[in-house]
Amino acid sequence: MDSAFTQLVRAAGRWRLWTTLAWEDVKSTYRRSIIGVLWISLSFTIFVAVKLLIFGSIFQSVPDEQYGAYLMLGFFCWQFMVQVVMAGPNVFSGAESWIRNDPIELPVFVLQAVTRSLFDLFFTGLVVIIGLFVFGAGAGLYSLLAIPALLLFVINAGWVVLLLGVVCTRFRDIAHLIQAAMRVLFFLTPVLWFPSQLPEPVREILWWNPFAQFIYILRTPILYQEPAIESWIFVGVVTVVGCTAAFTAFALFRKRIVFWF
Repeated sequence: MDSAFTQLVRAAGRWRLWTTLAWEDVKSTYRRSIIGVLWISLSFTIFVAVKLLIFGSIFQSVPDEQYGAYLMLGFFCWQFMVQVVMAGPNVFSGAESWIRNDPIELPVFVLQAVTRSLFDLFFTGLVVIIGLFVFGAGAGLYSLLAIPALLLFVINAGWVVLLLGVVCTRFRDIAHLIQAAMRVLFFLTPVLWFPSQLPEPVREILWWNPFAQFIYILRTPILYQEPAIESWIFVGVVTVVGCTAAFTAFALFRKRIVFWF
């Protein structure tokens, strides 16, 4: 059998396969719908508008335009991260029939899941671009840091899906634990609220929330024209450690995955 690295390289080379599978996933979700994939953009817009209507009145000390951009960027990041995390546990078990019957490299299904999330990210990103123009935010040189930030989002999505795919195929209860944890983590992540509103001890604890740090590397440069250096260092460490852990797990257990179904 090919080595783990060889499988990753060969899977990456089959980009037509995993992009087609990912797009078919998107189309099947919205098949026979009148506006089709535009529901992705519309549902995102509705969520942001409703939350802005409710929480904008609570945070009266913050201008609606500033809070609107803050909320929009936070939920943009959060939605992608949640979709990636929730896709990971079922990435191999959901492709059981393919894995049992076809000689397809396992990372193909990881790339399919990540690409599926990227399609959603693209359609929500269109709303974000328009929203930033409406809210008058993002007009600065530091906003260009959003490009490498998004690249890190994609890289981390890859190792998250791969690692969770291996672990959760073996231990199915972890998938349910993750699902429950993500509901709680939403309220512990600065999507709707500002860290400055919290007491210092709580703020220091929640600083270690990796979801918050990923949001910071994208939102802080765009809204505040600051590089968020500490967050970039944090995310860089998470990326290196995560990629190493995911590759190690895949290299050790890839031959056993088919027997765990």
